[in-house]
Amino acid sequence: MRRLFATKAEVMLAARSVSPLVIVAVLAADLAWTLLVWAWIFPTGAPANIAQTTHGVITFTLATSAPAVAITFAIACGLGRLRLRDLGLSRRGVVVGALATLGAWALAQLVIVIRAVVAGDPLIHSPFELGQLLGQILGNALDEEVVWRGFLCVQLVLVARRFTRPRTAWVVGLGVAAILFSLSHLPNRWVKEDEHGGLLVADLAWLVLSGLMFTFMYIRTGHLEVAIGFHALWNVPLPVIAAPLVDHGAIFAVTVVLLIVWPYAEVRVRGHIHL
Repeated sequence: MRRLFATKAEVMLAARSVSPLVIVAVLAADLAWTLLVWAWIFPTGAPANIAQTTHGVITFTLATSAPAVAITFAIACGLGRLRLRDLGLSRRGVVVGALATLGAWALAQLVIVIRAVVAGDPLIHSPFELGQLLGQILGNALDEEVVWRGFLCVQLVLVARRFTRPRTAWVVGLGVAAILFSLSHLPNRWVKEDEHGGLLVADLAWLVLSGLMFTFMYIRTGHLEVAIGFHALWNVPLPVIAAPLVDHGAIFAVTVVLLIVWPYAEVRVRGHIHL
């Protein structure tokens, strides 16, 4: 198990390194766009207008996250001369990520239905909102995983390895990336969620843990696309029945199971599907 974890980690660190200027440029651009969205675009009422005009296919999340993705790729791949695989992305990863995400979603729905039947709750159909899923897969989840895990975490580890031991470098990379990921949500939490005090601190702490979990998922599987898919499910569980109190719990349970069984499942899937 340790050997597998080390192998996946070393594959991540095979990425090209960039200069500190590129790292700062990516973070500054992401922060600038985030502040622009929540300080100017959001108050204009654009969220409702965009969704209404496109009949819910293009949500505010997709409309504001897609430019952030384009900006990140432009700086990282243009100025930093990184390849998509240096950011953790690949054609094979798309297939693996799609299969893992679809399987996790289906298993989570099974858990939700079984829990509802056992509890005697009515099985009320919940409409499938395609726009929300697209907003995550092609927008928010994609942007955050590429910026904070595929790019920043890996680049910070590569920088830290120049000055300290490999294990310490991983602690620095994972820790700093998770904290900055959490702080990047401050505009959203203040403007939209109106969080303050202890509630805000607790939410930011949870975001740090979430960032570490998605990073571990990337390291564990070796595919950033898996983390993108699960990140999307965390934000938009898409339950088949109306069960708002248990859908996130089901996704969490499936996530834990995935992280435990991935090495064994990957070997078996490779034996039947040539990826």
